[in-house]
Amino acid sequence: MHQSPTKARPRVGFDNRIPKAGPEIFILRLKGNSSHTMTVLGDEIVGIWVHWTGKKSEPHYEPAEECRACLQKRPKRWKGFLHCFDHVLGQEVFLELTPGSATNLAKQLPKTGALRGNRFSIRRGAGDSARMQIQLLTVAQEPAALPPQRDPRPSILKLWGIEETESEGWLPEDGENAPDFEGV
Repeated sequence: MHQSPTKARPRVGFDNRIPKAGPEIFILRLKGNSSHTMTVLGDEIVGIWVHWTGKKSEPHYEPAEECRACLQKRPKRWKGFLHCFDHVLGQEVFLELTPGSATNLAKQLPKTGALRGNRFSIRRGAGDSARMQIQLLTVAQEPAALPPQRDPRPSILKLWGIEETESEGWLPEDGENAPDFEGV
């Protein structure tokens, strides 16, 4: 008589290791009437298109014909994320920028256009949706002496509850779709 191999029963996923909560690096969206001083650690502003649900942002997917939020006619907005050291919080952050604030920063950069190593102050007016004002201060230190730049995409995905493996194929390659501030 032929016996079929015994199938292992699924196990409950017990694990005594406490996972780290939230994004790896804090994503900072300036609140109204707040100001911070930043040193730029990143080489570029990483931009992403998002949809506003009325309560929170969610990712925009390409092609648009397959994007649930596009099909629901939700507003689409661009957000930029810049890896910085926040001197007020005393930690590395990914600073969320609007198109206006990103353009304002780009206009103030030295002719080289290099972000990394620059220090700036950023202030948001009254209200969480008020305009942000950026004032470039000085080059803080040699970029080589700064901590390495970090990619904001894993933190953004974690914030949305998306596993990085789920995002394969829709994340642009480094440099692809980078904000173009030429002629700003």
